[in-house]
This record gives sequence, C-alpha cells and structure tokens, in this order.
Amino acid sequence: MSAPALLEALAAAARSLEEGDAAGASAALALAEAAAHELDAAGTRLEPGDLERAASLHAACAGAAARARARVESDLRRAASSARAIDAYRR
Repeated sequence: MSAPALLEALAAAARSLEEGDAAGASAALALAEAAAHELDAAGTRLEPGDLERAASLHAACAGAAARARARVESDLRRAASSARAIDAYRR
C-alpha cells in the first residue's frame, strides 16, 4: 500500500463517520490501519504534506466520532426518559 492509499482510507473513514455509517467507517479504518502497518514495515515515511494531511484527516475522524457518540448518548437518554415516563403513567 502507499501513502495515497492511507490518505484515501482516512478520508473515507471521516466521510463515513460524518454520514453515520459505522460499518463503512470501520472498514475504512481497517484499510487505513493496514496501509499504515505496511508503510511502517517497509520503512516508508510520509512526506511532510502527506503527514499533515493524515493528521488533519485523523482529527476529522476523531471529531466525527465524538459527534456520533454524542448523538447516540442523547438518543439513549431520550429513550430512558420516555421509558420512565411510560412506567410512571402505568402506575
């Protein structure tokens, strides 16, 4: 694999996370991990521009994951509140 493959996989992961596609993000991150391991095993170092782009994409992934996590937590809190309200109504 190559630096462009790593960058492409990170970009795909960021897009998938923003779209709420957990399976797509997982697959893209697996490709990114494989590309990073292959580059490391070959002793290949990213050019400064590619390294900067990879860091930016990694930050985008982290931000998108945090937003997705917050949405899930909010949905769970809302569901728990609804369940408590239903239980109170049934009493």
